[in-house]
Amino acid sequence: MWVLLLAFGITSCTRIPTLDGFLPGSSSPHLWGEACPLHCYRGLTPGETTKDKAIRIIRSFAGSDQLVIYDQLLLWEEDQGVRGQILIEGGTVQSISLQFPPSTYPVNTLLETIGEPDSVHITLPHPRHSPDPDEPQCDVLRLVYAGHQAEVVLYQRRSGEVQPEHDVQRIILAPNRSPRAILTPFYERDWQGWGTYCIPVEDLFE
Repeated sequence: MWVLLLAFGITSCTRIPTLDGFLPGSSSPHLWGEACPLHCYRGLTPGETTKDKAIRIIRSFAGSDQLVIYDQLLLWEEDQGVRGQILIEGGTVQSISLQFPPSTYPVNTLLETIGEPDSVHITLPHPRHSPDPDEPQCDVLRLVYAGHQAEVVLYQRRSGEVQPEHDVQRIILAPNRSPRAILTPFYERDWQGWGTYCIPVEDLFE
């Protein structure tokens, strides 16, 4: 009996990561139902939702005048300047990108909503190209949520840091990028909380 109650308690308290509550109006009911867990957004699920259904869903919360339709791309703008982009392949949603204006959402709000990332992607310029070879500056490229097929891009700060007050620039669901998408080599570091993720230059370059 106690085992059953304990199991029920664990199940009922488990929080399913969702963008509901993080984005403006995402908790509002619309034609296709309530918010959905990552890597879904407002009923749009990469690998499942068809292009025609995606168009109907977007029109239900953004309006027809805010949606631009191309053969393999859907673009729209939401309240508070949030811009969306969907990549279509084979008539199906493949990837969703949501871009935010500066100073709209601090990254600590994101972490409170969907949890901590698995890893951090950074770039480190070669010492020849760094303003200070003894203390090179890093770019934090993305916070990676591997289990939820989501990546978060932060506004560039060239500090190698991730701090609670930093801004979210873009959230990408089911990211679809080739290795060539990032020309500068990037390095993956495990998430270790707020702080710097730069790698000592001597560890990378001979």
